[in-house]
Amino acid sequence: MKKLIQVLERSDLPQKIFLFIFCILSLCSLQEGLRSGVSRSGGNWQLLGYLNGLLACSGLVLLLLNLFGKDGKIREFFKKLIKPFHLSRGMTWVICTGMAAIIVFCIFIRFDSYFSGTFLRMFVIYLSACLTAGMLKGAYPQKSFNILFLFCLLALGCAYQCGNHLGEISSNPFTLEWSEGSRYYYASLLFAKKLYGRQLPLSFLHPSRYVILSLPFLLSKAGIFIHRFWQVFLWIATTLICMIGIVKRLKIKDFWWNSILIFSGFLFLQQGPVYYHLLIAAILVLFGFHREKFWQSLLIVALASAWAGISRINWYPLPGVLAALLYFLETPNFEEKNLWKYIRQPLLWIGIGVICSFLANLAYIPLSGNSNMANFTTSFTSDLLWNRLLPGPTFPKGILTGILWLNAPLLLLLTFRLPAIRKEFGVLPRIFLLLALSVFFVGGLFVSVKIGGGSNLHNMDAFMLILLVSIDYLCFSNFYPSGELHFKHAFSIILVLALFLQPFFWSLSAWNPRRYFSAESLQHDLAEINGTIDLINSKDPQSKILFISQRQLLTFRYVTNTPLIPEYETLELMEMAISDQRTYLEQFYADLAAHEYDMVIVTKQYLVFKGEKDAFSEENNAWVRNISIPLMKYYTPITWLRYTDTEIYVPRPANELQRIITQ
Repeated sequence: MKKLIQVLERSDLPQKIFLFIFCILSLCSLQEGLRSGVSRSGGNWQLLGYLNGLLACSGLVLLLLNLFGKDGKIREFFKKLIKPFHLSRGMTWVICTGMAAIIVFCIFIRFDSYFSGTFLRMFVIYLSACLTAGMLKGAYPQKSFNILFLFCLLALGCAYQCGNHLGEISSNPFTLEWSEGSRYYYASLLFAKKLYGRQLPLSFLHPSRYVILSLPFLLSKAGIFIHRFWQVFLWIATTLICMIGIVKRLKIKDFWWNSILIFSGFLFLQQGPVYYHLLIAAILVLFGFHREKFWQSLLIVALASAWAGISRINWYPLPGVLAALLYFLETPNFEEKNLWKYIRQPLLWIGIGVICSFLANLAYIPLSGNSNMANFTTSFTSDLLWNRLLPGPTFPKGILTGILWLNAPLLLLLTFRLPAIRKEFGVLPRIFLLLALSVFFVGGLFVSVKIGGGSNLHNMDAFMLILLVSIDYLCFSNFYPSGELHFKHAFSIILVLALFLQPFFWSLSAWNPRRYFSAESLQHDLAEINGTIDLINSKDPQSKILFISQRQLLTFRYVTNTPLIPEYETLELMEMAISDQRTYLEQFYADLAAHEYDMVIVTKQYLVFKGEKDAFSEENNAWVRNISIPLMKYYTPITWLRYTDTEIYVPRPANELQRIITQ
């Protein structure tokens, strides 16, 4: 660890790499601005375009001078130039924090329409990191600029990633995406007696997610804005706490390196993304596990495994495996003659953990109130779409290619690091590590290609977490001070920098600007729904209104003049459609044929079968075949609310379709 810090602080190679990246980003940003017309959209933006070109030329000159060792005078000039602007450390931190906030505000809120270009965003963040690193260099003159720049770059990357979540916070009563509103409905079922006047079955999909999302319902007046804010807070807080838990165990005393590892790990886990409800199991182990306190560790593993048991099946073994991995990583140099004593505790943690996960899942089934066991096994009957391992319309990066690309620096570091510490990290620990990585990698691939998934890397989460923990321990902790990588070689330095820069650039390729809505249009659509319900109720006070979509309107009292019908919600219907659960679907068709519901609210239905070149084609076709066509056979749309893409259906008159076909 000490040698790594010294090399990165003193070597000129990182500066050459940073300058090279600066030149590439400035040139690409300039070309992107000219192509898109941003640089010609107004006087100020034209001026910024000229400045961009000037910075690109300056960067190229500095890079050439640096490569030939002729930049000494320029460095001295910059030192003299910024010396009068040195501020106190407190003021420096205030200005740097304010700059990060201003950048996020400009990119995602005030000037979001100008930042659709990926290279422009990257260049602005990169340039800002240069400026803030220069300010910190003035406040901490003894600290290497290389380390300060890495710190600022990753900190701004984390600020950008948090800004990407701003678009998810809104007071819009309608769902922001296909199933976004469904999450709050399923979370509300834990408070069904209070909200709907009767006890209702809990969700059979991702129960732990809805448990943690339900907490704002403890506040009687928490509206949909608070619930969305809470979910964004969970995305950020759980990832940050998890990384703090990992880095805290490394026993590194350097503030800057602790921060760099936390920031880079935060960005790395967010690229899965690793879901917040799953990270809770990891957080319990990271903060509660102690290798010398067996019973405390066993209790923590049992609790974390129980949580994993109501989360996702590929996370069942993770708490036990993570505890065993921490034990092996923190207990080097074991003696071969004490082999059984060395491995019995890790084996017990894994075994007890898996058992607790299965028991928690079995206990949840009757406690949830769901009478049909088949609902909990739909994942085992769904099709596997192996073509999604490679780049395609659903996920352009591809599951297999994407996970290998994102993890390439970590895998290469692990490959070069393990031989260097063979004496401290023996045969058994490395076999366990490689076996754990292999199991979670293969398991993640299987889950990722299940129909209904494959649009990102979130099902590879357990593999990503185990790999990140391993790299942080083996390369950066004080548990393995000897057997350093050969950092005199340029390749080793490039590899370490790639470890930090890869998640930074990956995260900046995504852009989710804040969405603005017309309050008048939203109120119009809401009034249409309420008005139609009132009309139906005036004809039959006992009418039944089914909300397939937009059910959160009932949860948050935007619609109050009809009781909730719990059957046939969007997520539930989609799960049954893609897993082809015929018993469930036949009951749905029977209810439609009997005109069980006087009115149905659902997202706009399109009878379009998609081909291989379309995203989520298999899911779309399963929905059209199993849901849309039967719905339209027995119900007819009377209103299309275009702004929110919502349709209102009523029972189709007898023989109407036959008359239409005849005509």
